[in-house]
Amino acid sequence: MSDVKIDDTETIITSPPPLFKHQERHLRDTPEASSVLSALDKTPPRKTQMYTEPPVTQPPSTSKQPCKDDWIAQRYELLEVVGEGGMGTVYRAKDHKLDEIVALKLLLPSLIEDKEALSRFKQEVRLAHKVTDRHVARTFDFGECRDSYYLTMEFVDGESLSHLLARHGHLRHEECVDIGSQICKGLATAHEAGVIHRDLKPDNILIEKGGRVVISDFGIARQTKRTNALKTAAGAFVGTPAYMAPEQFTNAGKIDARADLYALGAILFEMFTGSRAWVGDNLLVLATARITSPPPDPRERRKDLDVAVVGLLQRCMAKDPHDRYPDANALLQALHTLHPDTANFTLSPITPLHGTTPNLPHHINTPTPTQKRLIAVLPFRNEGCKDDIYLIEGVCEDLIDTLSTIETCKVRSWREVHTLQHEELTPEEIGKQLGVQYIITGSFRRVGESVQLRVRLTSCTDGFQLWGKRFKCTTAELFDLVDDITAGLSDALAMEQPEPQNQYHTQDPVAIDLYFRAKHLLREQWHHDVGIAVEYFDKARERAPNDPLILSGASVARARQAFYHGDNDPQIIASSRVLAEQALAIAPERSEALFALGMVCHLENKKGNALKWLRKAIEVSPTHADAHDLLGRILQELGDVKEAIEHLKLAYSLDPNITSAKWDLIRAYALLEEWDAMAFAMSHTFEGQDPEITLLTQYRLSLWKGELRPLPAPETFVRPIVASGIQRYQALAEGNSMESLLEDTAIPLDDVPSRIAVLFYQQSAELCAYFDRDEQCFALINKALETGLTDLNWLKSCPVFHRYKENETYKTLLSQMETRAQTLLTTTI
Repeated sequence: MSDVKIDDTETIITSPPPLFKHQERHLRDTPEASSVLSALDKTPPRKTQMYTEPPVTQPPSTSKQPCKDDWIAQRYELLEVVGEGGMGTVYRAKDHKLDEIVALKLLLPSLIEDKEALSRFKQEVRLAHKVTDRHVARTFDFGECRDSYYLTMEFVDGESLSHLLARHGHLRHEECVDIGSQICKGLATAHEAGVIHRDLKPDNILIEKGGRVVISDFGIARQTKRTNALKTAAGAFVGTPAYMAPEQFTNAGKIDARADLYALGAILFEMFTGSRAWVGDNLLVLATARITSPPPDPRERRKDLDVAVVGLLQRCMAKDPHDRYPDANALLQALHTLHPDTANFTLSPITPLHGTTPNLPHHINTPTPTQKRLIAVLPFRNEGCKDDIYLIEGVCEDLIDTLSTIETCKVRSWREVHTLQHEELTPEEIGKQLGVQYIITGSFRRVGESVQLRVRLTSCTDGFQLWGKRFKCTTAELFDLVDDITAGLSDALAMEQPEPQNQYHTQDPVAIDLYFRAKHLLREQWHHDVGIAVEYFDKARERAPNDPLILSGASVARARQAFYHGDNDPQIIASSRVLAEQALAIAPERSEALFALGMVCHLENKKGNALKWLRKAIEVSPTHADAHDLLGRILQELGDVKEAIEHLKLAYSLDPNITSAKWDLIRAYALLEEWDAMAFAMSHTFEGQDPEITLLTQYRLSLWKGELRPLPAPETFVRPIVASGIQRYQALAEGNSMESLLEDTAIPLDDVPSRIAVLFYQQSAELCAYFDRDEQCFALINKALETGLTDLNWLKSCPVFHRYKENETYKTLLSQMETRAQTLLTTTI
């Protein structure tokens, strides 16, 4: 432990934490771009003092830049985003000219590439506008807002069929017939007007609260096909593959109304059975099945279906259009025979899902309860003291963790975004670079105990700001601030409201400041002395003994101290367990507490329990990089190596600071003898990569591959134990005898941690096996077992041991290791 002591808590609060050179990259002083924040969240604050900027009252400027504010064409005020897809973003908007709510679709510029395309698009919209039927959503207006085009349509107060299916699975027989019949009526009217939908799917079928079924997006997909040869700007095919007719894959120039009947058959199949008729990982799989195979028998998905229903579905989905119903009216009559009283049946009023927007207009791909909103929380700009960077990082990470608990939200990890120079990029560029739909940006200023924060939500599709708010609070209210930000974001994106994450946390400003400082140090000093972080956590714990985040952090800091510097000191591990159990008892749903207990169980060699707690931590917080790393490490030694690889890859991508994940990943590839993947992983270096560990790993894996040869080495080494390993490989690669190696294996290892001694014996055993010194190899494996070897997969799969598979001594040693592994995996707390 470091000899730096903490005697004066107030000094800690008023002085900056230790900073590192690379942190200077995060300190940006770029002037804030002017932008007006809209107030969409009208709910009063719970604990933090907040004030909201007034809504926009002026139309946009006439600059040549794309629309970036909340008005379109000086007429439509954007209220909230309700859907996003391959053609653009859909908003609930207010038409101030007619004083009514409409659905406004802001189209991607790439959909309309030239004047001819624009002319055709307008023609299709005019044609769709002529379709007047209560089961077809009306198209009102089409216009241009500088570099963007927009379309306004009827706003339907209800939910999409995709929502209904996601909630219920298959529907009742009479519901299927009634919804299908109403769709048929809308299609019949449209087809009589010469309009074919071409992209009929549950997302485009809306069910009003009173039970009226409405089809949306007529006339749009057809134009997209002409301009982009079956592709939209986002790469989505015209017609969703799961519902497309075979001729849409093979004969797109001769599509007629029967393609819509095929799509309706696929929708009815899903309503009756609860599953899609056609499933596959890619377009080729879906298209091939559609073209070469007859439609699937719905009784394979639901055995109690009536034979009449089966016949209707299979006729709708016949490969040859001539074998389908001739028109929508014929299909309507067939549906009525399934339930003669359909005309007197009305769908029950819709009850919106908790946490979703009750008023859903028709749109493209409105997110259903199972669809993810892809979000990145970018580093907030520091407008105060540069030493407050640890607070900004803490707030951003806590916001990411809280958003990650929402089932319909997928958030980029802090480590994936914290070095991005986002202020030099447009939202669209950031979205492409990070693969997200929305970005959250902000600014942070602390003056004394007062904190001022601005937060904005922006669409990466068109650059519109969807939500914005200013917050004022004290340092003591930072935890509550994250809950309030999450609530506003959830409302703006129509996501379910998560349970408040910080209801157990302290209001002590000194304890909160100490916690963020300790967390910052723990992250930055990954494999180094964490003594200062331990002391910060302890000081925070003195002031807030029942805060689960502080308790969890203190537990993890002690566990890491025990592992890296204390050779698994039982007293340190015991105190770490006490803290983790206290945190879990207070907040059993927090991933931090679950991870802390998992790490303790790992150090106690209770691997089964460790796996259980780590999997729970990941279930709660899928982007918990530390949990993925430790889970991957345990699985690499005792479980499924392929599963370990997936967790290790995710851990390293989420947080490149977890350098051990890279080395474990390289080793896992080598155990599977996937040499190309191993070489690719080795080729990717990271900032601060240890050259000695790199060289030692290169030598070891070249031995596994059977290609031991001399490698360039430094003249001096920093760590004697690492130098000893490198020099042995080097000497043998240069042709020296094994005698020096055998002498080296007798080096006393009493003064090094047992895990280092085990590694030394493992590497020595590998060298002996490589040079056919079998007896010495087995003796060293036995020595490793006596010293605490826990790595079953190494002994079972290391390439240099393959020739021992039938050797009795080796099989005895492997049996001992398998018995130990079973004990490790079944030992309980």
